[in-house]
Amino acid sequence: MAENLLPLRFRVLKELEEKKMHFQELMTCLHPEYGAEKQFNEAAFLDHVLALKENGLLDEADAYINKQNQLLTTYQINEAGKEMLRKYLPKK
Repeated sequence: MAENLLPLRFRVLKELEEKKMHFQELMTCLHPEYGAEKQFNEAAFLDHVLALKENGLLDEADAYINKQNQLLTTYQINEAGKEMLRKYLPKK
């Protein structure tokens, strides 16, 4: 694990700046950075995403049923989430 990783919830917000995704897509994107962490499992990761939504930083964008007959909800960052990133993340 790299020493300079962002907290996972900030990294989720950062990833959703580019496009909307469901939590499994987010996990795939973030696996190279966070995959070795003990908390990086589907249940804990979904809890992170849902906490961001409940705290008003993400919105549900779409919902659909995939080929495995699973209901998937996609999320997108909202203005409050963008403001959080602007306020707390260092400029690069």
